[in-house]
Amino acid sequence: MLLNRPAKYQANESGTGGTTYLILIQVVSRVLTFLANQVLLQYLSPGILGVATQLELYAVTTLYFSRESLRFALQRQPASPQRSIPTSAAERAHPQKPGEPKSGNYQEDTQAVVNLSYLAVAIGGPLIYLLGLFYSRFANHDVVKVPFFESSLKVTGFACFLELLTEPCFAVVQHRMLYKIRALAETTAAVMKASTTCGISIWASQRGMDIGVLPFAVGQTAYAFTLLFAYFFTIGSYSIRNGFSVFPLAIRHRDTTNYFLNLFSIPLFSLSINIYAQSVVKHILTQGDSVALAAFSTLEEQGLYALASNYGSLVARIIFQPIEESSRNVFGKLLTTSKTKPATTQSLKRAKSYLCDILHAYGIFSIIICALGPNIAPQLLRLLIGSQWSRSGIFSLLSNYCYYIPLLAFNGITEAFIASTATHSELRQQSGWMGACSAGFITAAYLFLRIGKFGSRGIIWANSMNLTLRIIWSSWFIKKYFRDRKDGFKITEALPNYESVAVGVGAYAAMWALQPGPDSELWDIFRMLLVGGIFAVSILFLERSYLIEQYRKYKMV
Repeated sequence: MLLNRPAKYQANESGTGGTTYLILIQVVSRVLTFLANQVLLQYLSPGILGVATQLELYAVTTLYFSRESLRFALQRQPASPQRSIPTSAAERAHPQKPGEPKSGNYQEDTQAVVNLSYLAVAIGGPLIYLLGLFYSRFANHDVVKVPFFESSLKVTGFACFLELLTEPCFAVVQHRMLYKIRALAETTAAVMKASTTCGISIWASQRGMDIGVLPFAVGQTAYAFTLLFAYFFTIGSYSIRNGFSVFPLAIRHRDTTNYFLNLFSIPLFSLSINIYAQSVVKHILTQGDSVALAAFSTLEEQGLYALASNYGSLVARIIFQPIEESSRNVFGKLLTTSKTKPATTQSLKRAKSYLCDILHAYGIFSIIICALGPNIAPQLLRLLIGSQWSRSGIFSLLSNYCYYIPLLAFNGITEAFIASTATHSELRQQSGWMGACSAGFITAAYLFLRIGKFGSRGIIWANSMNLTLRIIWSSWFIKKYFRDRKDGFKITEALPNYESVAVGVGAYAAMWALQPGPDSELWDIFRMLLVGGIFAVSILFLERSYLIEQYRKYKMV
């Protein structure tokens, strides 16, 4: 069984299985969001979508500043196995019986994670109020005029607090790699959110009521309630069986000098403080597009960008985000070090191989998406939402977004490696670089949006510049990390074949030649899909050695 395997092997196996469950979460969530958007587009204007985007920014900002640094720090907590293979004569003579409490290390490792996660609730309460007050005071006049805006803001704040209450359970899920439980809880909550949002919008429309963005706020609350119930129901019973509590409990059997009030791990708390400063800058960069659009563009442009982002980032959120999350856990387990226990040579090789495999896969995907996406994606979107949106510029916006997606992928995995391996001083160096990126992004956004009047396209270009700079620093860090440990890292180890790149360039030219006009017919789109399919199969053939190797690795796990 997995729990009887050494921790280093558990990390790789759980990383593979965990990624599958995390992808399942994103597939269900994104499909539901996609279907909900198709319904909501019938009842809502781009302006309302723009306000909903700002409301989502408020929720995301509150949750991010409340819990993200703690989540990163907790991933550095080593996970003791529930029960190791008996080694001593006493252990073999008295094996663990079913239902018997787990080892003290297992209980206290998990309890330390639970205790620290409650700080997210303590931070979040005041933050919800202060950010909500700031938003309501300084919101654009057009935003404040939207019906039920104040009520929607308060309901969203309440939903954020409910979601923060799930942090102790989420911390256990991540620490013990219980991804199946997370998939069940989050997919159920996503179903409730989508059905509630759409249901209220349809109900209000049928009665001729204008309730503004209230459906989005109530939908977020339904999500938080469902998540809270699902997590406490499953993790509550799991904690009873495994000898720890989902509520704060003193650590009794360890060196208490490492614990503040016998509750909070001082090393983990110190690490979270170091990460917090960086998370502020990172959030500005991550959500900078929404902030810049809110400051420099109209509500209609904000709504169009939100729509293009929802469609354009489907693959990014379904595939890349789960891989990034599970990779942080894998790197954290394989490469967690201390002054007396550095990472082993075997762990370094496994981590390097894992990283190279993902980068190679991302390279293949990037060739395909850049060659096919800019021309095929707008045509598919036209089939979905109709040609009445042609004047809005949504199709050209989605075409530009396709070039941005590969940057999201590479930035996510490289920064996941840094988050799992960097020391305090290295995290501060990264924060300084990200601060410079932030200044560059704000300048570029101002030039593109306010001076150049490029609208939503300008924010995509500014974001692309920002991610490129971050990837450059991350690449430097990764090369330095392995070089310092006498194991060089060459970017060529992770690149696709040159033949694949050449075929990609040819396919890009072919797609432009086949690009249909505004009044394209289904045959034109089918012809593009046919050529694109032939190209994709050609790429897979050229990369067959890599794909066969990955299949063998997966079978071994």
